[in-house]
Amino acid sequence: PHWFQQLVLSLVWTDARNVALGCGLFGWQPPAACASLGADRWSTDELRAALPEFASLYARRPIAHNMWGMNTNHAFALWFTVRALRPTHIVESGVLRGLGTWLLRSAAGPEARIFSFDPMWEGALSWRDNSSRARYFMGDDNFTDIGKMDWTDLIPQSDRATTLVVLDDHTSALTRVRQLRKQGFVHLWFDDNSVKGADFYTMAAMCTPLADGTKEVPYQEDLFSSVSSISAAEHHTNVDYILQRVETYFEFPPVFDGCGWAKPPLVTDQEELPKLGLPSLRDDIYHYRHMHPPYVK
Repeated sequence: PHWFQQLVLSLVWTDARNVALGCGLFGWQPPAACASLGADRWSTDELRAALPEFASLYARRPIAHNMWGMNTNHAFALWFTVRALRPTHIVESGVLRGLGTWLLRSAAGPEARIFSFDPMWEGALSWRDNSSRARYFMGDDNFTDIGKMDWTDLIPQSDRATTLVVLDDHTSALTRVRQLRKQGFVHLWFDDNSVKGADFYTMAAMCTPLADGTKEVPYQEDLFSSVSSISAAEHHTNVDYILQRVETYFEFPPVFDGCGWAKPPLVTDQEELPKLGLPSLRDDIYHYRHMHPPYVK
């Protein structure tokens, strides 16, 4: 139950509201370093117009409160990306209970091939895609990191330009961009994307200008690695790599901004959320916290 999940959060962190919102744990600044990379890919009007269709679908989601998973803001961003791109293949790195997979299948339709990767045991799924066009690579005996995967027999090289790679695996965005470009993939979507509080080196960390006088930048390869530092010069080299190879960097605005520090939300009055068929501020798993998930091409 949602109340129990909030209780667990309050036991793990003393400021339960802070965790529910994520406002004090995470942070955002305008991604000025990447402002030239197609930041206007989709207009606010396009996004707002899609809300009723999304709300109708999301009301039928099989997992009502996706603890530790994506909330309404991120679910909308993922759903919209898939609906807009219409990928023939989807690679999902990070599955958790399966809500993301359900969104992917709902948005992409029955013909898309979906490959889902997670080191967690497949039996932990709350929703499973039973389509013949879905494959799971989960658990100790069946999991391979997507960066090391041999895609030859799964996604032909000619189809990788119409494949969407969904990344919720808490692995360095720089590492993933390098790996996936080498493998011929073009379209990426990142779930977590904060500067402050992130447990890996994010796109936002590279797209946010450093403060004057910064000499070192925190670097974490993935969720399970310790935090180290790289020099500001190395960080700028990483930023240059992104600027030279990324055509589009589009951070989705929040449906509703539960923290008050995001770009203008699609819905400004929380009373409008249930009227649209969306969860109320109280019923959203993280109270509409927003981590600015980006579409990257």
